[in-house]
Order: sequence, then C-alpha cells, then structure tokens
Amino acid sequence: MNIWVIAYEIQDKEKLHTVLVELKNKFTACQIQNNVWLVQHPGDIHFMMGHFGFLIGKEDKLWISQVIHTFSNGNVHNEYGFVNPLDQALTWLNVYHPQQYFKT
Repeated sequence: MNIWVIAYEIQDKEKLHTVLVELKNKFTACQIQNNVWLVQHPGDIHFMMGHFGFLIGKEDKLWISQVIHTFSNGNVHNEYGFVNPLDQALTWLNVYHPQQYFKT
C-alpha cells in the first residue's frame, strides 16, 4: 500500500465538492491541511495523477507526491520534488508520522 500527499487549488465549488466526496468515499484518506490530504492507495503515480487530474481538470492546480520512506522519528523522504503547498505538508509530515492515520 502506498501513501500519497495530494494538494490542490480548486476555484469551482462544485468541482471541489466532487473531489472531496471522492477522497472521503473511495479512498482511505485524511485531511491534514485545508487543501492537503494524506491518501493510502496501492496505485502508482500514473493512476493517481490520471484519476485526480481528470476530476480537477486543467483549469485548477494539482500536486501529488508519494511518501516512499518514513523513519521512526517521522522524517519523510519523497521520490518527487515538492512545490507549494506540498512544502507545508512536508513540514507537517516531519512532525506527525503518517502511518498513524492508517492503522487497520
């Protein structure tokens, strides 16, 4: 199972509602900031970008990064570089260990 950080900037309220319903109902996800979610899903980056890119569209902004290593002190290393607002999410993830949100 992979853990992803997903961030977005969506202007359209209806589109935002659609994305939030998708995150809450079809994914194991928790909101960590206003527009940043931690998502657990087995898909790869192409699936995640395709799925959420389709929902969000080209008019708005989407950032996705996979959390590929977490250490006991909670530090997080990522495969892809970060662009705001993911910088903030990284800071948050360095304080709170992401695995604690996906206990089964």
